[in-house]
Amino acid sequence: MMRENKLIAPCLVVLTVIAVAAVLKIADDVFLPLVMAWLIAYVIAPVFSFFDRRRCPKFLTALLAGVILLLLFVSLSVLFSTYVSNIADAVPQYAQVFMTIVKDISQKLNVDLSVLNRIDWPHYAQKAAMALMSMTLDFTTATITTLFFLVFILSGRRAFGQKVQKASFGGNAEHLNVVLGTVNRQIGQYLRLMTLISAMTGISVWLALRVLGVDFAAAWGGLAFFLNFIPNVGSILASIPPIVIAFIQFYPEFGTPILASLAILFVQVLFGNVVGPKLMGKSLDLSPTVILFFLLLWAWIWGAAGALLSVPIAVIVKIVCDNVTYLQPIGVLLSAGK
Repeated sequence: MMRENKLIAPCLVVLTVIAVAAVLKIADDVFLPLVMAWLIAYVIAPVFSFFDRRRCPKFLTALLAGVILLLLFVSLSVLFSTYVSNIADAVPQYAQVFMTIVKDISQKLNVDLSVLNRIDWPHYAQKAAMALMSMTLDFTTATITTLFFLVFILSGRRAFGQKVQKASFGGNAEHLNVVLGTVNRQIGQYLRLMTLISAMTGISVWLALRVLGVDFAAAWGGLAFFLNFIPNVGSILASIPPIVIAFIQFYPEFGTPILASLAILFVQVLFGNVVGPKLMGKSLDLSPTVILFFLLLWAWIWGAAGALLSVPIAVIVKIVCDNVTYLQPIGVLLSAGK
């Protein structure tokens, strides 16, 4: 009987995790923007803390937040739509050049690449262009929903500590507020540093490719910014498209594509292996196995967006475990163990 009771708790935990994952996957249209809004709120919290310290009315702060964020999100949506449209229009042309490159390589190296020649590249290029265009609508919809959640999260953040204090929680409200304050501070610090490093990476990639004249430099800088939230794998995935585009764009000249490849490699190594660790310290003290698990799990739940959010979510889980006494053993298991 005791042995059966010991097995019940782990089984319930596993079933709960599966049930929560299923709900998050089914209702991704609601939960994904909500999580995005929650993480963005941490990043921009210092701006609104500035207004809080000056006792600005809550409704005025929320209104200001709504206007600023609306302008920001509209600008991002317009830029995203414009670049996606331009890339979609250029995809068939790049497909034709790619077919020429395959033909030239086949002739010069006397290699049979007839398999590649039989592929209908223009057809697949058209499908890729249509997929890119559909992303525009999805991005705009997600942006509006995220903005809606974000305004409400920011408007209610000031009163949360007071609610915890009034709720008492069996006389532990003071301790709970301290723990929540520590958790919020560490999460906010991590997310702001990660956003800063990603922004520096994206801007550097954009500037380097723009100087070299690579097409859609701003789009590749934005891609580097977002994928930088995925350690190691993200930098590789962000580097492949601009390098391929550079080789196709400047073919048969190889000097500029090689320079573009070296510039991207330098930027990724600089911010990923030098600047990042210096600024982050031990903030990203996660086991590689844990990172891989969270990456696969959230990619399955929310696709590409889940993959981008997987490491921040893993870090947040570890921060919570490190600051809650009975969860600290889990925090140890999640750590890199150095």
